[in-house]
Amino acid sequence: MPDIDPQKLRLYAERDGDGVIHTRYLVCTTDGLSLAEACETADATDPTPATPLQVLGPLSYLALRVTFARYGRPLEPGFDLAAHQVRDHRDDQPLTVRDDQGGAAVLCRFRYKPYGWVYPADYLLWSPPDHDPLAAEAPLISSALLALARARRV
Repeated sequence: MPDIDPQKLRLYAERDGDGVIHTRYLVCTTDGLSLAEACETADATDPTPATPLQVLGPLSYLALRVTFARYGRPLEPGFDLAAHQVRDHRDDQPLTVRDDQGGAAVLCRFRYKPYGWVYPADYLLWSPPDHDPLAAEAPLISSALLALARARRV
C-alpha cells in the first residue's frame, strides 16, 4: 500500500473451520478506499504472527453509501451510541470516509445486545453529512462489501 500508516477500521472478524481468524478492514489511503483482510491463528501457542493486510479489492464512497442504504436502518430514538461503541484498539476508532466532492461520512463499529440475545452483536453505523445515520449488522455489511470489492477487482 502506498501509505506507510493507512487509516483503517476493523469491520468484522470471523473464524474459519481451521481456527484461523479472518479480520476485514476498510482501509483509507491517499489513493482511495479498499477492503483488506488479515489472518491469524487463534492458538496462543502458535508463534505464527498475524499476516500483513492483503487487499481484497477497491471500494468507493458510493459503494458504502449504497450498501448502507440497502441494509441499514435508523437507530432507535434515544439510543446511547457512546455506551455501545467499540474503541478497545486503534483499529476500532471511527473512520472518516471522504467522497470525491469533499463531503465526509463517519463509519464506526458498536456492539449491541438485542432483546433476547445472549451475546452482543457487532454493528456498523454509517453517518453521512446529508442523511440520518444508518446501522446494520457488521457481518452483513462486511460480506456485501467483499462482494463489491471482488466484483470491482475483476
